[in-house]
Amino acid sequence: MYINKKFFLKNSQGFTLIELIIAMFIIALLTVGLIRGTMVALNTAKANKEKTIAVAIANEKIEILKGMDYESIGLTDENPGWELLHPELSEDGYNIYYYSSWAGGQEGSYKQVMVSVSNTEMRVPVEVVTRLYPAPGISSGGEPGYPSPGNLLVAYDDGYGPQREIELVWDVPETEREIERYNVYRDSGLIGAALTELYLDHPGNDDEHTYYVTAVYDDETESLPSNSVTASTEPYYPSPQDLVIEGYSGSGSGRQVLLSWSIPETLYTILECRVYRDGLLVGSTESGTYQDQIGKNNYTYYVTIYYEGDVESDPGNSVTTEPEITYPPPQNLAIAGYSGRGNNRRVNLQWQAPDSPIAIVEYRIYRNSQHIGSTTDIDYSIKIGKNNYTFYVTALYEGDVESDPGNSVTTE
Repeated sequence: MYINKKFFLKNSQGFTLIELIIAMFIIALLTVGLIRGTMVALNTAKANKEKTIAVAIANEKIEILKGMDYESIGLTDENPGWELLHPELSEDGYNIYYYSSWAGGQEGSYKQVMVSVSNTEMRVPVEVVTRLYPAPGISSGGEPGYPSPGNLLVAYDDGYGPQREIELVWDVPETEREIERYNVYRDSGLIGAALTELYLDHPGNDDEHTYYVTAVYDDETESLPSNSVTASTEPYYPSPQDLVIEGYSGSGSGRQVLLSWSIPETLYTILECRVYRDGLLVGSTESGTYQDQIGKNNYTYYVTIYYEGDVESDPGNSVTTEPEITYPPPQNLAIAGYSGRGNNRRVNLQWQAPDSPIAIVEYRIYRNSQHIGSTTDIDYSIKIGKNNYTFYVTALYEGDVESDPGNSVTTE
């Protein structure tokens, strides 16, 4: 058998003909896959857009149906026969079909309507279902004598989360029949019964809820719903409480203030407490305390709570720091002169009283750092003999607070 060896020889670039064919085949497969994937993505995006439009059309028609007269909505197998065209064609080319029936399939119950929206591109139509109710005072079967409760109101909506309480009140229907009880519905679901025209609901959350009430008569006939009411509450993000100044530390430029407050109880997640000084954010903390360096200045502080979801509470109460209480020493200590000689020599010291609103009890005289006497005057004479000493004076203030030493002087 003859084999052409040239067929297997590598070309000038180092590849055989078979290797080139395999490479081209792989590239072709990848290109086909990429094209198919792109087409699938485009088709998916187009389908999602069509579905979004269909949902909007269906919801729009549902709102129109809710505003129609209840009695004008027919009940046939396919076309209800009410005051709309069936089927309809929207401006965007979508086909709209309406289907109606008794809710739950039981005659005399509330009417249920389904709006179906589709076009030639959609494989599955969008279907939206709603229940429609007659005006209060008309029985579901059109029979008189079973009027609905009237004038349903939310008397109050108080508290938050597990502590939330909603009080509903309504009027007694005008009827000669005996009413066994009232059924209370929240968001179309039965939640309880009441023997009087009042009901307290504890939904356990801060969501918006819609209520209606029916009357159940002595023959167990249930009236149509009363008017509906909605209870809604804004989310409550409490502020910190009882901000106080616990105290100060340091003095002069190193003076610090310690703040503390109570962190409120809440259902929401607290991320941090934010501290504001004269309206500007200066720091944050996860605890209920904060220490800030204020030096010789005075500031006004308040604190807020920063919650999960990028929500910041209103400020709590504010506090203002007080000027630093200082206890200045005597000023300008000087030697006024000497008297006597030898062992009887005396030195006369004089100084100026410090400027302070706090009363001074006495001045204390120190010789070579030893306390040797006190006076209420601003001068002092002491025997020094032939010796030489270094003197300084302090002021003792009310509250038993002694100042730092003033300047010192040394005898000659």
